[in-house]
Amino acid sequence: MSRSISIGFWMVLVILLGGTSGTFAQTQINSHITESTTWTLSGSPYILMTNIQVQSGATLTVDPGVEILFNGNYYLDIRGVLDVNGTEDQPVLFSGNGSNYWQYVQFYGAESSASTVDYATFERGGRSGYGNVYAYQSSPTFTNCTFQDSYYYGLYFNQNSAPELTDCIIQNNGNPTTASGLYLVSGSDATVTNCQFINNAAYGILSNDVNAIPTIIGSTFSGNGNFPVYVPASIAGNLFTTNTFTPREDGAYNAILINGGTITEDQTWDVPPA
Repeated sequence: MSRSISIGFWMVLVILLGGTSGTFAQTQINSHITESTTWTLSGSPYILMTNIQVQSGATLTVDPGVEILFNGNYYLDIRGVLDVNGTEDQPVLFSGNGSNYWQYVQFYGAESSASTVDYATFERGGRSGYGNVYAYQSSPTFTNCTFQDSYYYGLYFNQNSAPELTDCIIQNNGNPTTASGLYLVSGSDATVTNCQFINNAAYGILSNDVNAIPTIIGSTFSGNGNFPVYVPASIAGNLFTTNTFTPREDGAYNAILINGGTITEDQTWDVPPA
């Protein structure tokens, strides 16, 4: 009798331990991704213990609901392709592991331009002085994403990058007062459609180069610390007719800031909405 009770006890203990390990599953990432890989919900959270590169020729696919956490001041460097498949009910999360900031998700080079990110939140990055997302000569596509609480910029596009942002929220970015929601430099463009820029420390969009010319359509700007946008003169004329600017409560900076450039087509400079 005592033998039967002992066996039954250990069977119950094994079942309980098995259930517990599934509930608290996590995967530590310590090495570069050299071949196509899928990160699934059953292995989440994925904790980056060092800087990780998705190498050329490899695709990292991320399933709905997965959390990707950076265990320090690290980055995820995309030289191949990143395919993020979040959903409205199960978005993918990129964040620090605990209260720490991390660096960025970098899209580097032409191959990474094939990357697509849908329903993902990027938060608490930017510790490098760039942003939650950094693109260098790359043009990935982001839809239904949130970029928030970055130590510096929400997104930083450099060296002729031309990403697309659709139905995204860019908010509360910039610990230093000079940082903005979206930063463009060195001939980088961006197509921004139906996005919201809310309470960023400096500008909603800062184009720091007369050759960095974003296309901004159907987007809203509210509560940003300085002007809503800082853009070249070549696109200033249509911004009030195609976008919505909500004045700050203190009445300051209810205007577009123009950083120079050349006007080559007819424009009408409208009065900002009251």
